[in-house]
Parts: sequence; structure tokens; C-alpha cells
Amino acid sequence: MGRASFVSGGRTVRKFPFVVGSSYNVPFLLDAPGQGNRARGDIFRCDDRMMASLDRFERVPDFYHRRVEQVEADSGEVLECSLYVLPKFKPELLLERMLENWTMEDKSLKRFVERHERKLDIQKVIDEVRDRE
Repeated sequence: MGRASFVSGGRTVRKFPFVVGSSYNVPFLLDAPGQGNRARGDIFRCDDRMMASLDRFERVPDFYHRRVEQVEADSGEVLECSLYVLPKFKPELLLERMLENWTMEDKSLKRFVERHERKLDIQKVIDEVRDRE
């Protein structure tokens, strides 16, 4: 699976739409830079094996795309980091509430349905959020 170690919290230098979508309430970073907010998250240093594992988990390139963006660490240092973005999304996702941060504990959002709880496979999520054009 590979190795990863926590580096810092951080947020993207550019704004991105960070929304919750699908009937499973999955968080998505939409590939529409310049819209939304500076997305907050955790920065990890990952070896190549971990990146390959994450790519498989995130279904790169069939569902998400991984790309490098500048992220400002909590210290103020700007780092080059990989982000997973949803490249072909339904336009109505841009009408959803734009988040800066997402956690499973955020009670203001609908409850995230974890993969092991879903009755259908990931294809349902893909069909609900991907634009087929």
C-alpha cells in the first residue's frame, strides 16, 4: 500500500468549488479553479506506492484526475501538492453550497454514507455527479 506521513494542514492557493453531492453525500473538489473557496485539508507526504494506491482508490483517471496545485501550509509555506478533482461534473453541482472544509462530524451537512454502507456500488455515485458530455 505504501507510506504516508502527515505534514500540515493547509488550503489551496486557488479557489475551487468544494461541494457535497450524490445520494451518498460525498465531498467533491470540482475541476473549476477560480470558483468557490480556498479548499482546506490535510497535507501528507506519500511515497510512490501510496500514490498508486490512492489513484486506484480514487479511480484515476476514469473518475477523478490527480493534478499538482499550490497549497499554503498552516505555517504559510506554499507547497506543490497533488489534489484529486472531478473533471466532468454535472453543472448543477456548482449550485450546491461551496465549502471551505469538510469533515464527517460537520452536523450542518447531510450524513456521509461510507462505502461499506452503500447498497449499490460506486457506479451510482458516478452516474449522479458525472457529466456525460
